[in-house]
Amino acid sequence: MKKLIILVLLSGLGFQSFAGVGDLGPRNIIKTNLISDAFLIINLNYELKISNSYSVGMIAGVMPERTYSLDASAFNNDGDDIAYSGEISPSGVFVSPYIRKYFKGAMTGFYMELFTKYYNYGFEIPYDYEKNNSTVMTAAVGKASAIGGGLSAGTQISLGKLFVLDFYAGLGLGYATARAETNDPQLDAQDYADIKEEMQGISDVEVSYGDFIISNLEYDATSDMAWIQSKTVVPMLKAGISFGIVF
Repeated sequence: MKKLIILVLLSGLGFQSFAGVGDLGPRNIIKTNLISDAFLIINLNYELKISNSYSVGMIAGVMPERTYSLDASAFNNDGDDIAYSGEISPSGVFVSPYIRKYFKGAMTGFYMELFTKYYNYGFEIPYDYEKNNSTVMTAAVGKASAIGGGLSAGTQISLGKLFVLDFYAGLGLGYATARAETNDPQLDAQDYADIKEEMQGISDVEVSYGDFIISNLEYDATSDMAWIQSKTVVPMLKAGISFGIVF
């Protein structure tokens, strides 16, 4: 019986050694991306060592309002150019889980990483129009979200026993949806019918958001609202220099 117990315990130790778990030492790091901090983007990165070669983690953050230029153009049935130029200030949240493979021991040195990313931002698009001999100023309400993933590489450098610097960059693809709509109570059913008719008569609609151009747009109007939306593939970028505490 004693020999059987010893054999079982030794087998467990052997499996632990084979799995690369063993004595993991400090297993946790909490980090912040210094580049994001410089742009006042609130972020937190937690990394957990799960073996002597692998770790998993999660980046989460909040993007405060930041103003970007927004331009749109189209042509109507008469061949006239229709244009809009303004600014939007999106804000929202993002999360990015990941798993890393280290080549010289978990949480130190060079690594390759698989990551996923999800974000959800809200924004408003201001506009004005003339009605009953007065100028009405209002805004369409919008929301944009995306989910995707990719591959990144980096290196994590120990600064003594308590701190690390993490340098990384990566690229992937994601599927994004964006929608903006207005249900302005100052517009009646006839106004929305006129908007719908005008929408049916335009073509080659293109929206530029910073350096990003969107052309595959859908748009329509009902008796009490008008909307425009886009569904497209977008790049998923990941890069940073993070400072962290080990424990």
